Amino acid sequence: MKTFSIFVVFVAALTGQLFAGKVDLAKSQSPEVYIVKVHADWCGSCQALKQPLSDLVSQLQSEPVLFVELDFTNDGTIQQSSLLADALEIREAVGQYNGTGKVLIVDASTGKVTKVLTLKDSVADMKAAVKQALAS
Repeated sequence: MKTFSIFVVFVAALTGQLFAGKVDLAKSQSPEVYIVKVHADWCGSCQALKQPLSDLVSQLQSEPVLFVELDFTNDGTIQQSSLLADALEIREAVGQYNGTGKVLIVDASTGKVTKVLTLKDSVADMKAAVKQALAS
């Protein structure tokens, strides 16, 4: 039985059936709005924003919105966040609102911040701000 199991694993590995799988990315429209969480693990406000943002993500799944987290916890995450900000062309916008514990609504075409959200904003307020940004 052990020999048969090894043989099955060997054949599966050769055919790519053991560890590999096909991933089909659905064709999607370009995002109109970026929702950018400026995060650090040590930030209490950032931790408290996790659930409201999770709720917001579930409510806006069908919208042309890209959720992004820029993590400023340590040198490694700062480097990755800097690369992502550059790729999305939002470095300047993020730099204007220095500090963690914020969610920036950014117009994807201009890279300009249209709204800054904090813990003081409810999920309904956040959703309304995103809808307003999408409408303009």
